[in-house]
This record gives sequence, structure tokens and C-alpha cells, in this order.
Amino acid sequence: MSENTIEELIQKISDSLVLSRHLFLWIDKFHLCEGVRHWFASTELKIVDLITWEKHKIGMGYRSRRKSEYLMILQKTLSYYRIKRWRQF
Repeated sequence: MSENTIEELIQKISDSLVLSRHLFLWIDKFHLCEGVRHWFASTELKIVDLITWEKHKIGMGYRSRRKSEYLMILQKTLSYYRIKRWRQF
């Protein structure tokens, strides 16, 4: 999947995600090291946590073989404008 496709998908998820809800994004070590912040730079999603677990099997790797996987947790945050609108209800 291309970077542009991923960014478009995340934008659509962000648009439809309810406020204060989460997006769980599985990422590999390459993207963990290179960074994925640009995928959701134009959204209201913010990184709130990262979960790492051992999968008990050695995976296929280009330079190294890994036994871990990563889950980035993003949350749709309230902007100042949305907080102001939300408090009106």
C-alpha cells in the first residue's frame, strides 16, 4: 500500500471517528523508526500510546529478524473550536 493511500485512509478514519475515540494502528519496525507522523498531520489524531508485544516466533526481516510487533494508539482530540462548540450543548 502506498504512503498516499495510507494517508487518505487515515484522513477518512479521522473524519468519521467520534471525538475522544481511538485508532489502533499496527506498524512495523521500519515505520516505527522512520516515523509515521506525516500520515496524520492534517487530522485531529494525536499519538497517545504504543503497545509492544512478543509474538514468540522469529519473523522475517531484511537486516534483522524480530520477535516483536507494535501497535500505535492515536486519539481524536478536541480542538479549541470543537471544545467551544461542544460546551454549547
